[in-house]
Amino acid sequence: MHRLRKSLAFTQHEVVKKKSVYLRKDVTDELAAQDPRYLMISIFKAESDWAYGMHLKQLSVKKNSKLNTNRQRVHSLKRFKRASMTAKALQAANLDVISSFELEAYS
Repeated sequence: MHRLRKSLAFTQHEVVKKKSVYLRKDVTDELAAQDPRYLMISIFKAESDWAYGMHLKQLSVKKNSKLNTNRQRVHSLKRFKRASMTAKALQAANLDVISSFELEAYS
């Protein structure tokens, strides 16, 4: 993801007074119309949210875990919801066949 953002000069930081400051940048429809690589950032984000949700789900299933399993479950459901919302927002965009199949898996 970082390599893709770096190649597009779309990193999420800005240098202010010799310090690097986090600055959130979202992919807009105008950017996606310019270059299809911007859509790949959103697809990767949906995939990352889904994978992290699956990881949290596996942690909550373990019986020997000292973690609060109910909170883990709630957090994993939030990640699944975020991945689904990202995928549904991207389905309206003009995508190739492979990318549209990937998004169907997450929605």
